[in-house]
Amino acid sequence: MMTLLMMFSFLDRGLLALLVEPVKEDLGINDTQMSLLLGFAFASFYALLGVPFGILADRGSRVRLIGFGLFLWTVATALSGRAQSFFSLFLLRMGVGVGEATLGPAAPSIITDSVPRERLATSMSIYATGIYIGSGLATMLGGGIAAVTMRIGEVTVPVIGLVKPWQMVFLLVGVAGFLPLLLLITTLKEPARRGSGATEPPPKLAQTLAHYRQHRKTILWHHVGFATLAFSGYGVGSWLPAFMIRRHGWSIEKVALWLGLNGIVTAVVGVLAGGMLADALVRRGRTDGKLIVAVLGGVLWFPFGIAYPLVESDVLSMAAIAAATFCATLGIGCAIATLQEIMPNRMRGQAAAFYAVIANFFGLGFGPLVVALITDRVLGDPAQIGTSLLVVGVVAHVIAAIALLLALKPYRRSLERVDFKAAAASST
Repeated sequence: MMTLLMMFSFLDRGLLALLVEPVKEDLGINDTQMSLLLGFAFASFYALLGVPFGILADRGSRVRLIGFGLFLWTVATALSGRAQSFFSLFLLRMGVGVGEATLGPAAPSIITDSVPRERLATSMSIYATGIYIGSGLATMLGGGIAAVTMRIGEVTVPVIGLVKPWQMVFLLVGVAGFLPLLLLITTLKEPARRGSGATEPPPKLAQTLAHYRQHRKTILWHHVGFATLAFSGYGVGSWLPAFMIRRHGWSIEKVALWLGLNGIVTAVVGVLAGGMLADALVRRGRTDGKLIVAVLGGVLWFPFGIAYPLVESDVLSMAAIAAATFCATLGIGCAIATLQEIMPNRMRGQAAAFYAVIANFFGLGFGPLVVALITDRVLGDPAQIGTSLLVVGVVAHVIAAIALLLALKPYRRSLERVDFKAAAASST
């Protein structure tokens, strides 16, 4: 259920990336304004409300919290189909961000209470596949619907009125979001809390800050490393459809098919492979196996991430994108799993929320924007978007690889402290 909800969240937030060109034309906006819709509009309120929702997840029903958020982001997605201006679409993208801010802290906490520790990385990786299935479906379904509706042109919908092709995509996907809401309400029960601190009252702010200070090096380098990877992933991913259209002359239908398959197949395989490899390393005694996999994926990305914007052939470019995607996604499931391991039960929601706030605000809020600013203000040519993607990807992966390497030793110490406290608590 958590994977399904993650899939729908990224389906709703990812639709706009494929519809860049028709939305720009219809609303009369440039790449920089479009980047604000792609990233900052969503990430701003996601960041503002993420931590309060994390506190609620640690104190009350996580299932009800997600249900509220799912209803909100589904309605906001459907209403995006009535947006008539940059400002109105900006506000609705903020609404999607508010709703989806409930899932980030609550879902990892639910999963951690539902699976054995030795399968946590694999379980989180399964959950993370929803990112890429949702993004892939957003690309494929959005592209298919957009292609059909653009051929049909504007249509008049009863009660709603005149609807443009790109607006119809949001309306249809928004209405579809009520299905997982119904499933959530009727099938999922709140799991019992388990692990360190599960039976204790929610910690006070001073206790949370003290725990963060104790593990500050682990948390600092973890957040820098994974947030920088998110910066690259969101920044590059938001503009890949436009890159293939502008650089290689692909149609929306072709972009939808191949980038959609890349997300649904290549990224999903990468995420699952990374989670299983991390758990295998842990079973063999490498307690830092999750971070090792993340470092490995980040380093292996370089030859492919550098190649795809530079090669002339669209086939070779797409192949390099697929290989880079596989490498970049190896450590995705490990990001939350490593963090959940070093947190008491009643801090897991807040910790996941705080990390999600940083990753989304920095990654989604500024990744697409920086790509657009380089294209618009530095290069001054929309056709040079490949150069912008190359710069953002390479710089981000260098920083991420260094940060995650610096996190290895503190992470091992954090695990030792947490295991010692858990053993002491169980003996008493």
